[in-house]
Amino acid sequence: DAVTMGMVFTAPPKVSKLLQSNLGWSPNVADVTATLAIPVVIQPLTTGMHLLGIDFVNRPTNVSVAGRLGVVGKSYGESLFARIGRIFVPYSVGSLVNSKMRASLHKASSSWSALLSGARGAVVPSMAK
Repeated sequence: DAVTMGMVFTAPPKVSKLLQSNLGWSPNVADVTATLAIPVVIQPLTTGMHLLGIDFVNRPTNVSVAGRLGVVGKSYGESLFARIGRIFVPYSVGSLVNSKMRASLHKASSSWSALLSGARGAVVPSMAK
């Protein structure tokens, strides 16, 4: 899971720049593609690591490499499918929505700050009648 989190939060900007420079993609298309794809693309690696870790916990000693890989192989496909389904919405879509909302709120905050700083020293009409 640490590998997934590391990739989800650090790889998309780097992958986006590669897509822009190597394929000529627009920044928006490259950002969205990288943000949606990275959490899914990393799952084949992390699923195998996850299943191997579970096998080490369940069977800590006296198991051959072939025995461990056999257990991992038996449940790899269904585990991969389940992990992609579980990861896609919160980490792909969620990351995309979060970055768009943060950019929008930052823009609104900047506009609000400019409005307030321009209003300093202005006379505020009284609410009392």
